[in-house]
Amino acid sequence: MKMTEESFYLILPFVLVVILLIVFYFKKQILYHLSDIIMSIVTYLFFIVDYKKDTEKVVIFNQTWEDLSCIIIIFSAIISVFAIIYNMLKKKERLKIEEYEMQISIIKGEYKKLCSDNIKIIFKEFFNKSNGQGRVSIYKHLGDKFILLGRYSNNPEYNKKGRENYPDNKGFISKGWQEGTFTIHNIPKWVKNGKDYKEYVRKHCDIDDSTLKKINMKSCSFYVKRIENEDGDSRLPLGIIVFEQIPNSKIDSKSINCKLEENKEQLTTLIKSMKTIY
Repeated sequence: MKMTEESFYLILPFVLVVILLIVFYFKKQILYHLSDIIMSIVTYLFFIVDYKKDTEKVVIFNQTWEDLSCIIIIFSAIISVFAIIYNMLKKKERLKIEEYEMQISIIKGEYKKLCSDNIKIIFKEFFNKSNGQGRVSIYKHLGDKFILLGRYSNNPEYNKKGRENYPDNKGFISKGWQEGTFTIHNIPKWVKNGKDYKEYVRKHCDIDDSTLKKINMKSCSFYVKRIENEDGDSRLPLGIIVFEQIPNSKIDSKSINCKLEENKEQLTTLIKSMKTIY
């Protein structure tokens, strides 16, 4: 089937729709690289003018390449200036965004240190009992995940930076979130490939083997407690606090709950103050 020039009028609307969809889908990338795209067009226009300057074929409106060369050069120069100005403005904007991001990162770091220092002081008794094999982490609930706000262990190995957020439907943390409190102990010690450990943990919560393998601290005892929002019954809980230790003995939840009650206001304030950062 042979296509004619008149077919162009039928195809044109569909071509335009495809172009608009591409532009809409890649809008951010196009705007980010707009100056580069413009300069590429300018380079092509200069090349085509130089290449076709001796051609006497009519291009448009009875104008040859030679007739159009001056107009194309002026047009190219104008859009080149536009591209340079646009690039300068975007660069300035990017620098400002990077500066804000750096400031937020510093604030987050300072806050995490403050939160971790509070954990260290409030739960000193727990850390003394765990003999360098315990850890406490506080998370804020945001959307469908938990954001790590602060963490402390008197063992530097367990203080190493890990995941910044966790899904709220996986692991023991999800059990504590759903049930209010969750306690588990006597988890088999991780040996070799951790077969017994993984099987035991999977029986009690939804978590995959690859996630368990990546966890730095293979704890054998947990106490997880939800931190309620005291502003009203209709409000969602604020977050969760996780106590864990390598020894598989049961964690003393009674003394922990006493400390949580004594420092309830302090802990809730710490979590609420993060609203402006996350």
